[in-house]
Amino acid sequence: MKKITFLLFVLCICLLNACGQPAAPQSPGSSPTVRVPSSTTGTAVQAATATWALPPDRIDTHQVILVDINSNLQILDLQESTMHVLERDCEAAFLYLSPDGSKVIYTTAVDNDSYPWQHFLLDLENGRRIQLEGPVSQTIWDPHGDFFIAEIQTNDILIPAIVSAVDGRIISPLDQFPIGWDFDISNAGQLLFNDVVTGMDSIKALDIRFGGEGQFLGLTEDLDRVLQPFEPSDEVVITTLAISPDSEHIAFVLATVNQSSRMPGDLYVINLDSTGLVNLTGGRFIQEHRAIVGLNWSPDGSRIAFVSDSIEGAYDYQVHVVETDGSGIFDITGGDFPNGHNPSWSPDGRQLLYVTWGTNYFGQYGVLTNPDGTIQNLLPGVSNVLTAAFRPALSLSATPVNCAARFTRLEIGMQAIVTEGDRNRVRSEPAQGNNLITSIPAGTVMDIIDGPVCANGLAFWLVESIAIPGGVGWTAEGDFSEYWLEPYNP
Repeated sequence: MKKITFLLFVLCICLLNACGQPAAPQSPGSSPTVRVPSSTTGTAVQAATATWALPPDRIDTHQVILVDINSNLQILDLQESTMHVLERDCEAAFLYLSPDGSKVIYTTAVDNDSYPWQHFLLDLENGRRIQLEGPVSQTIWDPHGDFFIAEIQTNDILIPAIVSAVDGRIISPLDQFPIGWDFDISNAGQLLFNDVVTGMDSIKALDIRFGGEGQFLGLTEDLDRVLQPFEPSDEVVITTLAISPDSEHIAFVLATVNQSSRMPGDLYVINLDSTGLVNLTGGRFIQEHRAIVGLNWSPDGSRIAFVSDSIEGAYDYQVHVVETDGSGIFDITGGDFPNGHNPSWSPDGRQLLYVTWGTNYFGQYGVLTNPDGTIQNLLPGVSNVLTAAFRPALSLSATPVNCAARFTRLEIGMQAIVTEGDRNRVRSEPAQGNNLITSIPAGTVMDIIDGPVCANGLAFWLVESIAIPGGVGWTAEGDFSEYWLEPYNP
């Protein structure tokens, strides 16, 4: 019952957020006559070059963060073919990775019930987790990873707020923004949003101002950065938007108003100086009665992955990729994988990952594909996936595998000893739960044979000792503030 409730909730969230072999590329046509562009001059987004590469200060971990059917939050290393369990009893309604790949916001059930849920901010490098002040949705990270903006539920009311990525505290509520807005944050720290207050046919910008000590100073409207590429109309609204990786362009959906929360629309891209307006989908999805949601730019800005959904009847999520120079659309789902959602780009932009499900919304799988939909393969090593995303490229100074890198004093091949104080619990799995093997006293010496695995705010190591029944088990080095094991040098 927990899984059924969760999957129904995922569908509701996708709706609220207006969140095989492909067909041949389709060229966008002319814009529907209901739209009257006020500016179509300038240069559109340029096609990518084959020589694009990650910035020199970033490293691709070739890792995927996922939640499996057993509610385990895991890291899958595609090169090493290894899995590391980070947390258990997770739900897949939310999985938001920071731009630098060092943190993730995820959901857990309370007392193994389906509702309410708690939301945590987990540091993937040191295993520390922080419980957020309330359930969150519609989360957008600051490109520098210092904060994120989310809709946070407080007393059954959703309130947008700026939240610190350091300690999870609410820096400032954004009461002036009603629910239903869509937004993104540029590299320069500007908040761009569809104006749901005075009308949803324009995009406005606010400067997010912080002081020298990091204190929040407020929001200031940038009157020079107002995008209204179409004449005002009661017939259309901007429903979703996304800023390009270089913050020079913005993609948005202009939808035709109807009585449903799913509205058919076209995908556009425009330069932030209001030039270069291009209709990327050319009326196709309006004609097919499909809403466009979930925009995701490729790292080099040459493509946008998105999801379409039928506005009639049952949910029918399909994944597509469009060239941002306007040269064509690829239908990714279809054939062996009839539907999909949550498209995610690899850090080098050469692969796309999405999640597909069966007709009864069970048996979900992660699918890796080329950007044009060719050579589609299931994620290796995991049979059922609730949600999954590529881990963004890390800085060169980060440690991509060792989740306890900033805390641990141990490594595989060393010996460790239990420190003075309470006995250390030894478990059959690297997590708290009904898995206790024994407890070992201070002074017990052991060999480190695998790890670490970070879970429940602890750093676990697989150890070998004659004091453990069966010889081996998982025990915690500490809780990232206190050490219960220390290196042993006889």
